[in-house]
Amino acid sequence: MRTLRLEFLDNRKRGRAGAALLAAGVLAAIVASYQLFEFTRETEAWEARVADLRRMGERRMKRVDTGGGDARALAVEVRGANAILGQMSLPWNELFRDLEAAGGQGVALLSMQPDAAGRQVRISGEAKNMQAALDYVAKLERSGTLRHVVLTGHDTKQSGAARPVAFSLTAEWAIAS
Repeated sequence: MRTLRLEFLDNRKRGRAGAALLAAGVLAAIVASYQLFEFTRETEAWEARVADLRRMGERRMKRVDTGGGDARALAVEVRGANAILGQMSLPWNELFRDLEAAGGQGVALLSMQPDAAGRQVRISGEAKNMQAALDYVAKLERSGTLRHVVLTGHDTKQSGAARPVAFSLTAEWAIAS
């Protein structure tokens, strides 16, 4: 009589599967360790921020003596502070973004003089020709930041073969701070 030997698990397959499971487990452990490291680092940063805020909250502010001071001097200081606050609240990022987007290869900005109180800006630059300068003015007019863009002056330079056009313009900020 013959003996029939049944082997349900092939040792070769079991070895490959074991190696694959071991590699997956090692990879999972590495990923979990990295996430734990990042979480710990972020937690420490937030704890330091909370500690800073607590120290700031506990700090006692000095009292301002307004009873014996000169009311006019205080009013001048308040006006100065308000002027600075008004300049800081202007949409500078949007203005710079639109000035840069409107410019092209044919236009170079030379100066920008903002008037924060009047919400105006004066720009001077050079263009390769008059059409490039006019195109620049039209692009600025279409931008969301500036309105009433006016070409206030232009001059064709006689020096050099390119003969660029120097121009100046004024515009108003269109968006409120």
